[in-house]
Amino acid sequence: MKSFGKDDFSMSIGEVPTLSCIEQERQALLKIKEDLIDDYGHLYSWSAEEGLKDCCKWGGVRCSNQTGHIIMLNLNFSNLEPLRGKLSPFLIDLQYLNYLDVQNNDFSQSQIPNSISSLSNLTHLDLKSVNFGTNIPFHLGNLSSLQYLDLSWNNFNNPENLEWLSQLFFFKIP
Repeated sequence: MKSFGKDDFSMSIGEVPTLSCIEQERQALLKIKEDLIDDYGHLYSWSAEEGLKDCCKWGGVRCSNQTGHIIMLNLNFSNLEPLRGKLSPFLIDLQYLNYLDVQNNDFSQSQIPNSISSLSNLTHLDLKSVNFGTNIPFHLGNLSSLQYLDLSWNNFNNPENLEWLSQLFFFKIP
């Protein structure tokens, strides 16, 4: 029978292992940042520099303790100056995301990216007051796990065919 010494384990009992983020997801976040104008340094921790590479420790990012995948992205800086630009289609690379909050930013009348409809684990989507334009895209109805959706305070045209909203636990539209 093998005996274990004190150096055989690096964690204490009850300690949760710390996983680094997944490289593909870190690259996606850096691409998402490229589409944003951050005049006030909200995303200063989002960096490719050595020592800052673990995206699980970046502001607004939460990762699963079990897998290291990004599960939450919170870019709501409601008490501060907003991010500007557009919401990147590289969100598609965050397939384990279940919570996305980008409220109170300025996406300059751009459209909600189609890539959001591929985030099948998304349960919470907050797009309140982000200055989206055009129409509410029907492809949001593909989000079968979605329970919370807030699209209020945007500049959508007259919404058409919103029957899919009835499946949600909570939703707000203009």
